[in-house]
Amino acid sequence: MDEEAIIREIISIPHRCCICERLNRIEIDYISEIQYQVTRNNKVKSDFLAKGFCNYHFWTVASLTTPEAIASMGLALIENKSFPSNSCLICEHLKKKEAEFLNDFIKDIVTAFENSELSERRLCQPHFKLVMQQLDGEIAEHFSNTQRLHNEQLLIELKGFIEKRSNWFERSKNEKTSWWRAVEKVVGRKGMWGK
Repeated sequence: MDEEAIIREIISIPHRCCICERLNRIEIDYISEIQYQVTRNNKVKSDFLAKGFCNYHFWTVASLTTPEAIASMGLALIENKSFPSNSCLICEHLKKKEAEFLNDFIKDIVTAFENSELSERRLCQPHFKLVMQQLDGEIAEHFSNTQRLHNEQLLIELKGFIEKRSNWFERSKNEKTSWWRAVEKVVGRKGMWGK
């Protein structure tokens, strides 16, 4: 199976962190918008000169745009002696969105709990910790138990993946992608938490 097919299969699995998933969807759209606007819109250019991009996002932008666009960005930064070190226009946008998504998730989980519904939505460990900081009592216990069940399911799939290492075709769809979801579960999506 080629790498692109594996990635498509991983993305199709519904057992991923729902916050990370939403951030993934908006990140590329925002990067595309920013890389276009940074050379055409004075406000965006000013923000770019003040904040720049982190290493991770600058390389991501470079991989998604033309060499001419990157040359224009590099020219603007070097001419203005703007070498921002601890900020990133894209990271700041994603952090704001992440806070919104976490608040939405908490509202949804409280509503689901009040209506005695079980949530199938999963969280990576970093987002789980952030949500747990805002929950207490029965709802915190319920949510913690639900996440524990999700973790146990992933453990079963990981064990199946390892046990069937000699025969890829015996692995279920969830087992085939469990290794990737384990990484996401532990550290969150690529590019978060320290780039």
